[in-house]
Amino acid sequence: MIIANGRIEVGLCPERGGSLTRVRYAGHDICRRFAGPEAGGWNPLAMACFPLVPFSNRIENGRFEFGGHRGTLSPNMGDHPHAIHGQGWLGRWHPSGEASGIFEMSFNHKGGEWPWPYSAQQRISVNADRFRHDVSITNRSPHPMPAGLGLHPQFTRTPNCSLQAKVQQVWLTTEDGIPTERVEVPQEWSLAGGKPISELRIDHCFAGWNHTARIVWPEFGTAMTITADSLFDHLVVFTPGDEDFFCVEPVSHMPNAINQTDPLGAGLVYLQPGKELRAGVTYLFEDI
Repeated sequence: MIIANGRIEVGLCPERGGSLTRVRYAGHDICRRFAGPEAGGWNPLAMACFPLVPFSNRIENGRFEFGGHRGTLSPNMGDHPHAIHGQGWLGRWHPSGEASGIFEMSFNHKGGEWPWPYSAQQRISVNADRFRHDVSITNRSPHPMPAGLGLHPQFTRTPNCSLQAKVQQVWLTTEDGIPTERVEVPQEWSLAGGKPISELRIDHCFAGWNHTARIVWPEFGTAMTITADSLFDHLVVFTPGDEDFFCVEPVSHMPNAINQTDPLGAGLVYLQPGKELRAGVTYLFEDI
């Protein structure tokens, strides 16, 4: 399915992780475009964007303890040892609303290894020069649930594209992505003045983010400003050196937040029964 307005076009695939299959502006693929199942199946990792619910990034070895619940989540990304990104990105979402330039879909988790039932919603709206992506989660359990949200857009990498963002600290990690120490951003990772993606080799979570980032694609004659809601206090940046994409992910909490001494300080929310957590991101395009 596709929704469009003006020069923006967004493709949708609810049944495969509630993913976006494409984001195009002025005829250019701004995000990684899904090439179809013949190019490697229906893996959300091959799509333009997918939601992160009820947590973002890794839980170390899938093990957690919260509110008297002690559990282990199965690994869910190949041979990676940690549980990652929750259940929504691998689940089947269902269309729940549609209007001109707007699409809504929902996902339900009944419990299991993650013992708290919850429902989640996404709303994508497209206007002439921007699109908005909202995601929410509602606790359907009779007990408080640890909750977080995020979005995982995978942007097209061109030889000269760059990223600008004001971030204060970064979490150093183990080789498999578990945070170990928060430090001031080193000069080689500073994004304040704009940094060519070709000069970055990182897969890290930044803190002290001011909720705004800017990506420029000179080859497309396009710039895009990312503006995130206040819940998204963290920014994950992933720039694999041998791929044609990179990720700039607004998220609510640091990786492995549930296992920190202070999960709330790490960005998790203790979501009470029946309560909703919601946040979104606006992507504004301009010609340069």
